[in-house]
Amino acid sequence: ERVRAQAMGAVGVTQPAPQRRAEVVAIADGKFAAHRAVTRLHVLAGAGFLVLASLQVTRRLRTRTPRTHRVAGRVAILLAWLSGLTGLFFGLWQPIAGFAEQLIVGVVGLFLLTAVSLAFRHIRAGRVDAHREWMLRGTAAALAIASVRLVAIPLDLALTPRGVDVTVVFALSLWLGWIVTM
Repeated sequence: ERVRAQAMGAVGVTQPAPQRRAEVVAIADGKFAAHRAVTRLHVLAGAGFLVLASLQVTRRLRTRTPRTHRVAGRVAILLAWLSGLTGLFFGLWQPIAGFAEQLIVGVVGLFLLTAVSLAFRHIRAGRVDAHREWMLRGTAAALAIASVRLVAIPLDLALTPRGVDVTVVFALSLWLGWIVTM
């Protein structure tokens, strides 16, 4: 928050309701702190999924060590499920931005779980092309959280000075980040 305030000051943007922002940030931090194990599982499983998914697309790994590709793929799907379920926990049962957050997190979270499950089903049936397509869709759903963060910066700079509530900016960031990526 300190860095954000300095950056906003550097470009001449002021926070019209600093107490409200501090309150919402404290609530959000509190929700994650109250569920430390779930938070860690979400972050570590998500990071592990993204690393393994990135490796899975390398032709060299698939052709030279297909067994490694298979094992890493199964681990990646497990990690996607862990990250997806814990993400659903926070987005559906611990939302910061109410129904708008619950809806987009529910849709994207279920899409992620469906995509990686279909990918597994397709590869077990020998449908390699369909497997690749669904894994890429699942990976895009997971990667989109980075887009959410990138979209949040200009939205914050554009909407905060106009008095738009921090929860609205957060919800818009979720929607735009995931829509743009997907």
